[in-house]
Amino acid sequence: MNTRTAKTRQMENQLQLALQELKASREQCELLHKERDDNEREIVSIIAKNTQLKCDMVKLHTEYTSVIKERDQLQGTVNEFDQCSKEYEEALRLIAGMEKIMIFLILIKSC
Repeated sequence: MNTRTAKTRQMENQLQLALQELKASREQCELLHKERDDNEREIVSIIAKNTQLKCDMVKLHTEYTSVIKERDQLQGTVNEFDQCSKEYEEALRLIAGMEKIMIFLILIKSC
């Protein structure tokens, strides 16, 4: 009978140990589930932020393209003004040369 009692106690101890291991395993499993849920929430948050950043980049690119187009148009206007300025300076130079020739011719005639 002592052997039975000893075996019974040994089995009870083994069962208690198995129960403790099962509880520890369950707690570990719950912790892992919580961590997984937290990670899933974080990933969803990151994806939402990434989507927002992509939208912001599209807006910035659109604005950038618009500013580049406007800059190019303004540069074209500046180039036209520069060309007009060069033509005006050339016309003034020609007029000044003609005035000198006219003065020279007037001086020659009056002599």
